[in-house]
Amino acid sequence: MKRLHEIREYIDAQTDIISIKTHVVMSEWIDNRG
Repeated sequence: MKRLHEIREYIDAQTDIISIKTHVVMSEWIDNRG
């Protein structure tokens, strides 16, 4: 059961990183258009 919990935390961390990267890329893209 503990293993599953670790995997979930790992996936959550990866998702957070992807969200932040996407947000930064979108912000830069919008800035460049403006």
